[in-house]
Amino acid sequence: MSVYLISELGALPDDVEEVAYRSYGSPSTFGDASIKQLKRLRHLRTLRLGSAKRLTDAGLRALVAVAPALETLELGDAYALTEAGLAALADLPLRSLTLWRVPALTSVAPLRGLRLRHLRVGACYDLDAPALTALEHFEDLESVELFRQRVTTTALQALSRMPRLRALQLNHHDDTMVRRGVYAGLAGASALERLAVSRPLSRAEAEALAGLPRLQALSLKVRHPRDVAEQAPLGALGGELHVEIDDALATDDRAVRALPDGLPGVTALEPPPAFDDGFSLTRASVSAIARLRHLRWLDLGGHEALADRSLWPLTELDHLTALGLSSLPGLTPKVTGILANMPSLKELDLSWCALEPDALGPLLASSVERLSVGGCEGLGSAGVGALAGLRSLKGLGVRGIPLEDDALERLGGLPALEHLLLDLGAVSAAGFTAMGRAPALQQLDVMGMSAPLTDAMLAGLAASPTLKTLAFAQEVDASAISDDALRALRVRALEVSCKPTRATRAALRRAGTFFTNSGEHVGGYRALSRPWEQDAPL
Repeated sequence: MSVYLISELGALPDDVEEVAYRSYGSPSTFGDASIKQLKRLRHLRTLRLGSAKRLTDAGLRALVAVAPALETLELGDAYALTEAGLAALADLPLRSLTLWRVPALTSVAPLRGLRLRHLRVGACYDLDAPALTALEHFEDLESVELFRQRVTTTALQALSRMPRLRALQLNHHDDTMVRRGVYAGLAGASALERLAVSRPLSRAEAEALAGLPRLQALSLKVRHPRDVAEQAPLGALGGELHVEIDDALATDDRAVRALPDGLPGVTALEPPPAFDDGFSLTRASVSAIARLRHLRWLDLGGHEALADRSLWPLTELDHLTALGLSSLPGLTPKVTGILANMPSLKELDLSWCALEPDALGPLLASSVERLSVGGCEGLGSAGVGALAGLRSLKGLGVRGIPLEDDALERLGGLPALEHLLLDLGAVSAAGFTAMGRAPALQQLDVMGMSAPLTDAMLAGLAASPTLKTLAFAQEVDASAISDDALRALRVRALEVSCKPTRATRAALRRAGTFFTNSGEHVGGYRALSRPWEQDAPL
């Protein structure tokens, strides 16, 4: 059993395997007192502590005792820990460890007793580049991610000697943390398959990385056309190439227009958002992008200057599987007709677009599997219901459009729909019953309802054989829900703002259902899965 969010540690069922102790938007503070609420969790494999400000060495040792099977641990803001305390982790069978803002970490010596495969370290500013060279002695490490850590050529040369290192991510936050030319230190990384860096490469660095025998995926940033020219040696890479245009310095689209000649092998492109006084894509930009024949992932969201004719060249991208067009004005049937002519398109973000119901018709002929139309108020409930004609749909986000019974009944007939995030208007138990009949639905997130939640509505979902996660935001009035209605549900994770009795909570635990009434984690849906996340952990 996996749980994404908890705020009541004592409510954990005995068989829980994954726990993230945080609140939506900001982590809950975990400390020694929190551990006293825990019983012995022999099955717990993953624990993510977004903020462990009150966790001391004694608390960490107690945690090791109550969760002896931990394989994945994330510790953030652990200001009270010392290096001696971190050494207690050696008693765990850890395979993955994340340390974010842990001032006590000045060397990797406390971790030497671990057989780690994955290590993430971020904002541990006293862990300097010379100390990082000791990572080469961690022979089992397969992936290393360093966020806001200074690195040198010597440190990267040490990492390149690691025999099993297959993935490396270096996000320095600003260029003062890494000197130009440093990445050439990875020239000997013969096992490296995936690499992400957060600034443009020099030509010497590009040449060094192009010679890596197993490198299959590279993620980098460019700012100016000259940056693109210096990356030219990567043209022979032959794998995935994710390029992000740095929004801090790019003020026009020249770098984008330089890509087809300088880096024709780009597979994922992420331009910065449009600003009134800065970067903006044009029709010429899109024409240049259309020449990137290997492109599979593209986000053009927010660039209001793009109109119908501007987007037509995208039909030449035969391999494009994910496309973002959020916040574009006036998406007409011509635009959705363009999208329908893209045979490989599977993920599409149209959120906050000026989209009318008649524009959906052509889209129904596509093979899109994940779609977001949140904020497209012009569609209305009937327009969203028409998406029932998109039979390939597996995930749908429609936040900001109050749906009614008819829309729910139509969406409930989608044969492959697994995840639905929505707002509800004037709905009855019949609408919930229709969703309970959805043959593949596994997760339902309700952001808002204009009417109170009732027992009859929940009863409509209780019959679902596939539903695993059911969540209602705090804004949903669930004050009238009875304990019997909660007990009848057959989900593994339930989040609703009501107050069941202690007996009902115990019954839910015995049935294998994790319950919380925080209402804080609802809303985790994205139509586009990024090719390589470069966000900081925790």
